[in-house]
Amino acid sequence: MPKQTVLSLESPALQAIILDLVLLQRWEILRRSQRELTPGDLATAWRCELPEAQRSLDQLVESGLVVRLKASRSRRHVAYQAVALDVSLMWDPDSPTQGELVKRYLAQHRSYSRELLDRHEKMPWGSRKRRYYNGLATITLTDDEYTAIGRLARGMYDILDAADRRAQTRAAGKLPDSDLPEGEAPYHLAFDLAALYEYEPPMPHLEIWDKTSISKESDRAARSASNVLTAKEADVARRLAAGDSRPEIAKSVGLTVNTIASTTKRIYAKLGVRNRAELVARMRLT
Repeated sequence: MPKQTVLSLESPALQAIILDLVLLQRWEILRRSQRELTPGDLATAWRCELPEAQRSLDQLVESGLVVRLKASRSRRHVAYQAVALDVSLMWDPDSPTQGELVKRYLAQHRSYSRELLDRHEKMPWGSRKRRYYNGLATITLTDDEYTAIGRLARGMYDILDAADRRAQTRAAGKLPDSDLPEGEAPYHLAFDLAALYEYEPPMPHLEIWDKTSISKESDRAARSASNVLTAKEADVARRLAAGDSRPEIAKSVGLTVNTIASTTKRIYAKLGVRNRAELVARMRLT
């Protein structure tokens, strides 16, 4: 399976299914399998009858999200596979039709997430079977994992509270520039953690970019740190992304702080980033 591909929202077949959440959730299950599956396999995974599974597959093939693999000597049956592990949708900001579809697609996902949480919150506690985390995906967690994520969430909120206090202090003119932390960047965070009571199909994971931005983002993604950094630079980059300070890194690798500073500048230049926050995002692409 190819790792990445870009599909244009100009395709009428793709436009026809972009708001079909059930169909996209079925595609997500196939994408996650990372292997070829028969219609029978997918009917079982999708919890539907075979004719319905076949109709869904035909639509997904026509849209370009799925490829049909013909039977052969090595493959006894017709099988299907997601077109790529990561799929990006490219839309034209000059097209009112595509812009409206993107807006409705994003609104539908937000609405579904809220509906999902509301529906399960109304169910009686005695019917609870398992715990799930609802974000980009719905996955099964043990009680210990759920508790551990709760602890991490509390730690995250402590960090956000500290950042909010710093912002208020800066707004009041009481925080000089010399005291600002290195590598600040704006973020908007959304986080939901809830106990659900039954299996829910995963949310589809499709990146959406307008055509003026996608070439730049694809180019940055292609510039993998493992390809452009030396072994020493990659080590420093990983430590920076992990949150280590320059003095801590210098002590760990046996170099001076000034050397680490110059190495950091080279890393930023090679990866096309401006600060530590952007470095963290770039390192996730490696």
